[in-house]
Amino acid sequence: MPITLEGKAAEFVTEDGKGNVTSIDWKKLATEQRQICYGASSRTFQSMFDKILTYLHKKGVLDYANTPGTFFATGMDIVLHPKLSGVPCSFAFTDEKTAREYYSNFFGKVQYGVILHQTIRNVEKPNEEPKEYNY
Repeated sequence: MPITLEGKAAEFVTEDGKGNVTSIDWKKLATEQRQICYGASSRTFQSMFDKILTYLHKKGVLDYANTPGTFFATGMDIVLHPKLSGVPCSFAFTDEKTAREYYSNFFGKVQYGVILHQTIRNVEKPNEEPKEYNY
């Protein structure tokens, strides 16, 4: 059974005919988030945003935070992972381009700098014998 986005959330995510995510309109999402103040509409937006994040996770655009090879950003030493509301679940991006688009739209107008990071993969040691040094 294919995974689909429903309702208003579908206008932010574009897919090809095979069900692969081709683009995400982060600019439109960020603009809508800024326009909504506190109240019922804010909860509606957050619910939709949670659905989008969950969908992007299922499609492989997002992975769980701290997964080796994923991208995330920090600002003023605060980790800026996309998060689900009310759940201690954070995500990171599987590719750098999508991460840059997200952070430049959601955090492009902040007064502090945002630094993009990549979680490193396991570092493998070379299979060399230790060298013997004569002093």
